[in-house]
Amino acid sequence: MVRRQRLRHTAFDGVGLVLWMDLLLVGNQAKHGRDVVLSVTDMSPKRDTAQTLVALGAILFLLGLFSGFAIPMMTNPRMGLSGHLEGVMNGTFLIVVGLAWARLHLSDRAAGIAFWSLVYGTFANWVFVTFAAIYGTIAMTPIAGAGHSGAPWQETLVTVGLGSVGVAMVVGCGLLVWGFVRKPSSSQAQGA
Repeated sequence: MVRRQRLRHTAFDGVGLVLWMDLLLVGNQAKHGRDVVLSVTDMSPKRDTAQTLVALGAILFLLGLFSGFAIPMMTNPRMGLSGHLEGVMNGTFLIVVGLAWARLHLSDRAAGIAFWSLVYGTFANWVFVTFAAIYGTIAMTPIAGAGHSGAPWQETLVTVGLGSVGVAMVVGCGLLVWGFVRKPSSSQAQGA
Protein backbone atom coordinates (compact mmCIF):
# COMPACT_ATOMS: atom_id res chain seq x y z
CA MET A 1 0.00 0.00 0.00
CA VAL A 2 1.35 3.45 -0.89
CA ARG A 3 1.25 5.83 2.03
CA ARG A 4 -0.60 8.68 0.39
CA GLN A 5 -0.41 11.05 3.35
CA ARG A 6 3.31 11.58 2.71
CA LEU A 7 2.86 12.00 -1.02
CA ARG A 8 -0.09 14.37 -0.73
CA HIS A 9 2.15 16.93 1.00
CA THR A 10 4.80 16.73 -1.70
CA ALA A 11 2.67 17.59 -4.72
CA PHE A 12 3.60 21.28 -4.62
CA ASP A 13 6.87 21.38 -2.70
CA GLY A 14 9.26 21.37 -5.63
CA VAL A 15 10.23 17.71 -5.60
CA GLY A 16 6.69 16.50 -6.03
CA LEU A 17 7.11 15.91 -9.74
CA VAL A 18 10.18 13.74 -9.15
CA LEU A 19 8.32 11.85 -6.42
CA TRP A 20 5.32 11.32 -8.68
CA MET A 21 7.71 9.87 -11.28
CA ASP A 22 9.03 7.57 -8.56
CA LEU A 23 5.46 6.62 -7.68
CA LEU A 24 4.74 5.66 -11.28
CA LEU A 25 7.83 3.47 -11.37
CA VAL A 26 7.04 1.71 -8.09
CA GLY A 27 3.28 1.69 -8.63
CA ASN A 28 3.46 -1.86 -9.92
CA GLN A 29 4.92 -2.96 -6.57
CA ALA A 30 2.06 -1.23 -4.74
CA LYS A 31 -0.53 -3.01 -6.89
CA HIS A 32 0.85 -6.33 -5.75
CA GLY A 33 0.42 -5.57 -2.04
CA ARG A 34 3.98 -4.47 -1.31
CA ASP A 35 4.58 -1.49 0.98
CA VAL A 36 6.15 1.42 -0.87
CA VAL A 37 7.15 4.50 1.10
CA LEU A 38 8.52 7.58 -0.60
CA SER A 39 9.64 9.96 2.10
CA VAL A 40 10.42 13.59 1.51
CA THR A 41 11.50 14.28 5.03
CA ASP A 42 15.00 13.06 4.17
CA MET A 43 15.78 15.37 1.27
CA SER A 44 18.87 14.02 -0.40
CA PRO A 45 21.42 16.22 -2.15
CA LYS A 46 20.44 14.36 -5.33
CA ARG A 47 16.85 15.64 -4.99
CA ASP A 48 18.09 19.18 -4.26
CA THR A 49 20.28 19.05 -7.36
CA ALA A 50 17.39 17.73 -9.42
CA GLN A 51 15.17 20.58 -8.26
CA THR A 52 17.90 23.11 -9.02
CA LEU A 53 18.25 21.75 -12.56
CA VAL A 54 14.50 21.96 -13.11
CA ALA A 55 14.41 25.54 -11.81
CA LEU A 56 17.42 26.59 -13.91
CA GLY A 57 15.84 24.95 -16.94
CA ALA A 58 12.64 26.93 -16.42
CA ILE A 59 14.66 30.15 -16.09
CA LEU A 60 16.60 29.42 -19.28
CA PHE A 61 13.38 28.54 -21.11
CA LEU A 62 11.91 31.90 -20.04
CA LEU A 63 15.08 33.76 -21.11
CA GLY A 64 14.82 32.04 -24.49
CA LEU A 65 11.22 33.20 -24.81
CA PHE A 66 12.14 36.78 -23.90
CA SER A 67 15.02 36.81 -26.38
CA GLY A 68 12.50 35.92 -29.08
CA PHE A 69 10.95 39.36 -28.65
CA ALA A 70 14.31 41.00 -29.44
CA ILE A 71 14.90 39.16 -32.73
CA PRO A 72 13.86 42.08 -34.99
CA MET A 73 16.29 44.42 -33.20
CA MET A 74 19.36 42.19 -33.63
CA THR A 75 22.05 42.76 -36.24
CA ASN A 76 21.45 39.24 -37.57
CA PRO A 77 17.80 38.26 -37.00
CA ARG A 78 18.39 34.74 -38.36
CA MET A 79 21.00 34.17 -35.64
CA GLY A 80 18.61 35.82 -33.18
CA LEU A 81 16.09 33.10 -33.96
CA SER A 82 18.84 30.56 -33.28
CA GLY A 83 19.53 32.19 -29.90
CA HIS A 84 15.83 32.11 -29.05
CA LEU A 85 15.64 28.42 -29.95
CA GLU A 86 18.84 27.62 -28.01
CA GLY A 87 17.31 29.11 -24.87
CA VAL A 88 14.05 27.23 -25.25
CA MET A 89 15.62 23.88 -26.21
CA ASN A 90 18.43 24.02 -23.64
CA GLY A 91 15.94 25.03 -20.94
CA THR A 92 13.82 22.01 -21.82
CA PHE A 93 16.95 19.83 -21.77
CA LEU A 94 17.86 20.99 -18.24
CA ILE A 95 14.30 20.31 -17.03
CA VAL A 96 14.43 16.77 -18.42
CA VAL A 97 17.88 16.15 -16.93
CA GLY A 98 16.60 17.40 -13.58
CA LEU A 99 13.64 15.04 -13.71
CA ALA A 100 15.91 12.10 -14.50
CA TRP A 101 18.72 13.09 -12.09
CA ALA A 102 17.58 10.68 -9.36
CA ARG A 103 18.33 7.77 -11.73
CA LEU A 104 21.96 8.85 -12.25
CA HIS A 105 24.68 6.59 -10.83
CA LEU A 106 27.77 8.79 -10.49
CA SER A 107 30.17 9.62 -7.69
CA ASP A 108 29.59 12.97 -6.00
CA ARG A 109 32.56 14.46 -7.84
CA ALA A 110 31.45 13.19 -11.26
CA ALA A 111 27.88 14.34 -10.58
CA GLY A 112 29.20 17.79 -9.66
CA ILE A 113 31.22 17.98 -12.86
CA ALA A 114 28.19 16.87 -14.90
CA PHE A 115 25.95 19.41 -13.15
CA TRP A 116 28.23 22.40 -13.66
CA SER A 117 29.19 21.37 -17.21
CA LEU A 118 25.54 21.14 -18.20
CA VAL A 119 24.52 24.36 -16.47
CA TYR A 120 27.44 26.27 -17.98
CA GLY A 121 27.01 24.68 -21.40
CA THR A 122 23.28 25.36 -21.70
CA PHE A 123 23.35 28.95 -20.44
CA ALA A 124 26.56 29.85 -22.29
CA ASN A 125 25.16 28.38 -25.50
CA TRP A 126 22.20 30.76 -25.31
CA VAL A 127 24.42 33.71 -24.33
CA PHE A 128 27.05 33.27 -27.06
CA VAL A 129 24.56 32.54 -29.84
CA THR A 130 22.66 35.66 -28.76
CA PHE A 131 25.94 37.62 -28.78
CA ALA A 132 26.56 36.31 -32.31
CA ALA A 133 23.14 37.68 -33.30
CA ILE A 134 23.72 41.05 -31.64
CA TYR A 135 27.27 41.50 -32.99
CA GLY A 136 26.60 39.87 -36.37
CA THR A 137 29.58 37.52 -36.15
CA ILE A 138 30.27 34.82 -38.73
CA ALA A 139 33.40 32.85 -37.68
CA MET A 140 31.65 30.01 -35.80
CA THR A 141 28.33 30.29 -37.63
CA PRO A 142 29.07 30.77 -41.34
CA ILE A 143 25.65 29.64 -42.56
CA ALA A 144 23.45 31.61 -40.16
CA GLY A 145 25.92 34.51 -40.15
CA ALA A 146 26.22 34.84 -43.93
CA GLY A 147 26.43 38.46 -45.03
CA HIS A 148 27.49 39.71 -41.59
CA SER A 149 30.79 40.20 -39.80
CA GLY A 150 31.73 41.43 -36.38
CA ALA A 151 34.78 43.24 -35.06
CA PRO A 152 37.77 40.95 -34.40
CA TRP A 153 37.23 41.03 -30.61
CA GLN A 154 33.55 40.07 -31.13
CA GLU A 155 34.48 37.19 -33.42
CA THR A 156 37.04 35.99 -30.86
CA LEU A 157 34.57 36.26 -27.98
CA VAL A 158 31.92 34.22 -29.79
CA THR A 159 34.47 31.69 -31.10
CA VAL A 160 36.02 31.04 -27.68
CA GLY A 161 32.59 31.03 -26.02
CA LEU A 162 31.01 28.55 -28.42
CA GLY A 163 34.15 26.40 -28.31
CA SER A 164 33.89 26.21 -24.53
CA VAL A 165 30.21 25.34 -24.86
CA GLY A 166 31.10 22.38 -27.08
CA VAL A 167 33.62 21.05 -24.57
CA ALA A 168 31.29 21.55 -21.58
CA MET A 169 28.35 19.85 -23.26
CA VAL A 170 30.39 16.85 -24.43
CA VAL A 171 31.76 16.38 -20.90
CA GLY A 172 28.35 16.85 -19.26
CA CYS A 173 26.45 14.62 -21.68
CA GLY A 174 29.19 11.99 -21.62
CA LEU A 175 28.91 11.82 -17.83
CA LEU A 176 25.12 11.61 -18.11
CA VAL A 177 25.35 8.65 -20.46
CA TRP A 178 27.91 6.98 -18.19
CA GLY A 179 25.77 7.60 -15.11
CA PHE A 180 22.57 6.30 -16.67
CA VAL A 181 24.14 3.21 -18.21
CA ARG A 182 26.29 2.01 -15.32
CA LYS A 183 24.96 0.03 -12.42
CA PRO A 184 24.93 1.65 -8.98
CA SER A 185 27.87 0.91 -6.70
CA SER A 186 27.12 -0.81 -3.40
CA SER A 187 27.33 2.53 -1.51
CA GLN A 188 24.95 4.18 -3.99
CA ALA A 189 22.51 1.25 -3.80
CA GLN A 190 22.45 1.47 0.02
CA GLY A 191 21.84 5.22 -0.07
CA ALA A 192 18.86 4.88 -2.39
